[in-house]
Amino acid sequence: METFMDTILKALKATANNEQQKTLATFLLSLNNMDVITKLQELYKYCLINEDFKLAEEIKQEIIKRKVEITKELAEKAFRKKE
Repeated sequence: METFMDTILKALKATANNEQQKTLATFLLSLNNMDVITKLQELYKYCLINEDFKLAEEIKQEIIKRKVEITKELAEKAFRKKE
């Protein structure tokens, strides 16, 4: 589930001209992912309460995907910093 903001921020990162712009785009991508995770966690709880376990599992997978993306962005940033 990619949001419009995800698309915009990934394009911003891809077209960054310098390290500062890449760092800012990485930060914004991670911040956006954290915001989406928070909302998805609320929706996940709602699905469990209403016993919609199939949708809850799909939401759980999206949460995991977003957490992995945050980790990947931070690892990429750390790698660029070492160069």
